[in-house]
This record gives sequence, C-alpha cells and structure tokens, in this order.
Amino acid sequence: YKPGTVIITVTADDNSRIKTTCKVTVTAPATNIKLTKSKVTIGVGETYQVKAKVSPTNTTDKVTFTTRNKKIATVGKTSGKVKGKKAGTTYIYAQTSNGLSKRIKVVVRKKPSYIKIKQKAKTLKKGKSYRIKVTLPKRSASYKITFKSSKPKVVSVNSSGKIKARK
Repeated sequence: YKPGTVIITVTADDNSRIKTTCKVTVTAPATNIKLTKSKVTIGVGETYQVKAKVSPTNTTDKVTFTTRNKKIATVGKTSGKVKGKKAGTTYIYAQTSNGLSKRIKVVVRKKPSYIKIKQKAKTLKKGKSYRIKVTLPKRSASYKITFKSSKPKVVSVNSSGKIKARK
C-alpha cells in the first residue's frame, strides 16, 4: 500500500444533492530504526550529529531525540545534534513516533589543552603515503580534528591524517 491522504465523498442518491466528505489518511509505520554508530566520544563544547535511518523509506513516522542526562550532553529534539556539556557518559535515544527506539552512548571528555603529533617532519618519495598520528592529553577528547596541507598539489591529506606525496 501507499501512504497518503484521500477525500471520500458521500452523496445522497435522492436527487437532493446532499453530500459530505471524510478525510482518510493512510500511514506507513516504521518497522526498524538504525543509528550510524553505537558510541561516540566528543569533547566539552563539541557537537556530533546523530543520524537515524528509519525503514521502510516511505514511513510516515517521525524520529525524536532525547538525552538521559542533559548536564553531560544535550540533543536537538528533531535535529539529533548532540553537544557536550561536561565530562561524563550519557545516552542519546532516537525514538520513532510509533515507539521504536535505539540509543547511542555518548562519552564527553574535557577539551584537549594541546595536540601532539609523533613526527614533526617527514620525507616521502612521490606516490608514498604516511598517516599522521595525533595524541591528546589523557582524559580529553576532540571529535573534530582536521588536517590541512599548505600545498595540496605537493602533499595531499585526508580527513583521517593520511598524507600522500604528489610531486
């Protein structure tokens, strides 16, 4: 079946032209909900986007998000955007309007006071690769560590710190 809304018209058959209508809505209930991760670690003040996939794809059920402990992490009710508030662990719940539910464990750690990398300099031959290893202080976390090359045509770098010599 296909979800949607229709109007049913009821007419008297006695030539009086009396009629009325009834609005009928057919819904497709959610049968499954999946989250992209079961656990995430973020720093205080950082955000993470929880993504929920509901099936079937034509479902009319909506997803709402709640937090177990808003002192540790808050979440947008309809957006799923999580923000770390203070160090600790909590759960974010994604629930469909028909009651299906999944949760993601959110560990919030203090902001790092510095970022350290293992090697400050590296020589690579053309075509060779190397992964930059990042170290943060103990009991701290950052979900959004980014890498950027000053000369991408010479050395490219991806989002996980893998560099590749181009020239």
